[in-house]
Amino acid sequence: MPRIEVRTQTASEWSGWQDLEVDDPTGGGPEAGRTGTAPFAIGRVDRVEARITPTGMVDLLDPRLTVIDPGVSDMDARAAAVHPASRATPVRASVADASRSGEVQATLAASMGSNGAPDFVSRALWGADESLMRWSPSQGDFRGAIVHHTAGTNNYGPGDVPAIIRGIYAYHSQTRGWGDIGYNFLVDKFGRVWEGRAGGVELETIGAHTTSYNSQTFGVSVLGNYQEATVSNEAVTAVVRILAWKMSLLGIDAGGTMSVNGKVLPTIIGHRDVAATSCPGQSLWVRQAEIRQRVKAEQARYGAIYGVGTGAFVKSPARPEVYLVVGATKHHVTSGAVLTSLSRLGRIQDAPDVYLNYLSTGPSLKRFVRDPGSGVVAFVDSNYRLRAPSCQMVADYGGSCGDLVNLSAAQWSLLSQGPELTSAYGTTNGKLFYVAGGTRREAFDAASLTAQGLPSLHNVLSEEGIGALPYGAPIIRERVIVQQRSSSNAMLHVDGRAAALTPSLVVDSALRTLPRGSLDGQSVGRVPTTSAVSGLVLASGTSQNFVLTSGGLLDVTHSGKFAPSTATSTWSANLVSAFAPQSTGGRAVALKSTSSPEIWILQNGQRRWAKTWTAYVGAFGGAAPIYWEVASTTVDSIPRGADLS
Repeated sequence: MPRIEVRTQTASEWSGWQDLEVDDPTGGGPEAGRTGTAPFAIGRVDRVEARITPTGMVDLLDPRLTVIDPGVSDMDARAAAVHPASRATPVRASVADASRSGEVQATLAASMGSNGAPDFVSRALWGADESLMRWSPSQGDFRGAIVHHTAGTNNYGPGDVPAIIRGIYAYHSQTRGWGDIGYNFLVDKFGRVWEGRAGGVELETIGAHTTSYNSQTFGVSVLGNYQEATVSNEAVTAVVRILAWKMSLLGIDAGGTMSVNGKVLPTIIGHRDVAATSCPGQSLWVRQAEIRQRVKAEQARYGAIYGVGTGAFVKSPARPEVYLVVGATKHHVTSGAVLTSLSRLGRIQDAPDVYLNYLSTGPSLKRFVRDPGSGVVAFVDSNYRLRAPSCQMVADYGGSCGDLVNLSAAQWSLLSQGPELTSAYGTTNGKLFYVAGGTRREAFDAASLTAQGLPSLHNVLSEEGIGALPYGAPIIRERVIVQQRSSSNAMLHVDGRAAALTPSLVVDSALRTLPRGSLDGQSVGRVPTTSAVSGLVLASGTSQNFVLTSGGLLDVTHSGKFAPSTATSTWSANLVSAFAPQSTGGRAVALKSTSSPEIWILQNGQRRWAKTWTAYVGAFGGAAPIYWEVASTTVDSIPRGADLS
């Protein structure tokens, strides 16, 4: 590149020649345009002169010296009165209007406002002529920040700053053809922060400040030339403030590294670290380590405001739909549960329709996301990502590998790495499901999964993670009591069917020794049913009769058959054997309810009350009397005969 120098004349005195650095216009994106130098703020002078000294075989086509008079704005006096860290006007817009209407949404953002933003002076206040803007705001994937200086004069007062910024704006947007000012933020030597590029100070609006790095970084430029002059402490503090806020909002660790264009770099660098330039000047560049340390310390106070966030969720103030923004694409968030599961990506911000309409529309955001770098697909729950081992499992969970949201690298890194996703799915409220075929099948317990040859290894996640899946047939092992969570209804599960149980049978009979658990009503309703369980049991395929006592099954066949009208249950040999049937040894069968003192003698399918001790003993024919405790519903189900006296 040729050497380009400039000098100025005030009255009859010429300044010395000062070098201008040539910006490389290549690299695509908003920075593409006419080749030129960095802007050079000269202040109030009478004449300006430039000279070009070739340094090689380089053809210069149509070289031009552009001198810009930024004029005077009605806002200049107000801007001059703004002080660093001012609290005078605690008003701010959550997202700056990206339209060209020139409407002022806010003039000064108050420190620690609705989202903790430090003070910055809006475009409206420095007098931006929005008719000069010739680009549509686009969004990148920010991983860090690059610090610049604007070069030019250091001899400016507070009231000169708006005009200097207007000059840079006109030069970038018109002369260089970038459509807007290249920097995302500007800082003056007095410690004030100024809004730069339009499109949303809280968003990842692509600037034009560093070729090939604009989509991955935002640019902060300090007004002045700090190659030889010393940067003010006030300016450095302002740089720290804006970097700490913006990087906290985006979830970028000021003490970390970023990978851009195959290079691993600190998340805060100077322009010269990635380009052949002296920018941001030696005195500012040597303070980078200090800036990183101070920004890192400042980020700690933002934890209470954002947790760890990116500001990636946006919505129109006029509509309820929420979108996740990745680059220049918006993805509709399908539910509040999905939004909660990705809360580390930031809170919801209002955004103007002109911005939302600019964004292209991608797949809706559900539970599965993808890392485009590695191709890994993950299920997201409670800010954890669980790798899906196959697209079949994605389909089992109701998703599709062909319809996934690709997160940015920064967004992906904000989610904690969890275990691999499994077909069995435990919930934090104690439920267990088996997910397959786009349904969730509730399991009684892990042993029920094993009994059906299904894997029981599972993670414990929120139930909302599978809340969108419909219920399927539950998975229940044999000989267990199932309680319906939403009611007191209980059932005995045996031979693949559900038999209703009375509460007294559950509590006061040998059934209480069976494993007991709860299922949702949607699961219970999908179990085939059979007749209700009675305390009077007929053994299937035999002539045996039993009574279900508190200790097991009592063989009462010798006391006579139950009448056909008596409510009985027919049990399979499999179920009967589970209770180790007991015998009375041929003695009388005396039954007592657990809830009353009466003793009943079972004879010929009837219960007869032994009104006296003599009647009780007499029923045993001289043998030692013994009674068996049963549930009250069992006693009540036996027809009553004549009392024994």
